[in-house]
Amino acid sequence: MSEMIERAAKAIFRTHHEAALIGWDDLSEQAKEEFMTQGRAVIEAIREPTVEMCRDAAWDDYGPDECRTCWQAMIDAALAKQS
Repeated sequence: MSEMIERAAKAIFRTHHEAALIGWDDLSEQAKEEFMTQGRAVIEAIREPTVEMCRDAAWDDYGPDECRTCWQAMIDAALAKQS
């Protein structure tokens, strides 16, 4: 999985009460996979930026369409990368 998916998975894990009792490294591989699946789902959900995001992020040389394309390319890279 990609580093970004693992980051998302760990962030989701930290919201659970078990995180106060055990660390990520102490989870079973099955539990880690479940959190990784949730992390991937979150990243997939944010693949389509909002109109406001694109408009607000548009730089002087790039318009909203270019910002959307760049955002989606980065999300696609995060979802595709294998480690």
